[in-house]
Amino acid sequence: MTKGERNQLADKVFNECKVILAKKGADYAGDDDALHNFKTLAERLGITKYQVWAIYFNKHIEAVNNSIKHNPEAPERQAESLDESIKDIINYSIIFKALLSE
Repeated sequence: MTKGERNQLADKVFNECKVILAKKGADYAGDDDALHNFKTLAERLGITKYQVWAIYFNKHIEAVNNSIKHNPEAPERQAESLDESIKDIINYSIIFKALLSE
């Protein structure tokens, strides 16, 4: 893969991530506070919003790690595509940055 091809891939993935972030954000957080679900769950469980984030993030990391463990030469997922997991990991990184920026 050339650098140009990699950059085109990055642009495509980042655009897709933004669409997913908007769609899932509407389902989980509502309209007013994009981080609402992290805060309310943290309060309900008596943990921090960062700990809630870490649980959600690590769920995706664990799924990717398991796909590599079970098929190191050609990782794949059963219930959700590896492509979706990658986009979720990217989006959770953005969400973490948002939590830190607040």
